[in-house]
Amino acid sequence: MPYSVRPMELNYFAGFFDGEGCIMISSRKKGRPYHTLDVAVTLTRRSVLEDFQVAFGGRVYSATREKTYYKPKWQWIIGGDNAMKFLEQIKPFLRLKRQEAELGIEFQKAKESYHSSLFREARRAIEEAQYLAMKGLKK
Repeated sequence: MPYSVRPMELNYFAGFFDGEGCIMISSRKKGRPYHTLDVAVTLTRRSVLEDFQVAFGGRVYSATREKTYYKPKWQWIIGGDNAMKFLEQIKPFLRLKRQEAELGIEFQKAKESYHSSLFREARRAIEEAQYLAMKGLKK
């Protein structure tokens, strides 16, 4: 269960996230196609990621190592509305990933407002456009 994070701690988390974090609008193709907002941080220090988990929720997983002689890696990941809430909290402190955070927040808010079946096709088109915009920011 996340706890209330003080501004000084938000600055700390935002600094870590600016350097090591990732904001993704992922495209899922299985079954009915849809897009989802995910936020992740991958590090070799699990304790830092557990701090993220305590503060904001989400999960800490063992991440795949590319080489057996590399240190073990861990990943904290959070998605959907919880990812949006995390981004809203740290956005004022971001420097490098602010534009990506704004797009992620906008994406998730739009997703919440298009639950009616009337807007299903419009929502998919908007999600695809935001997915492509996020990919463009990564270049």
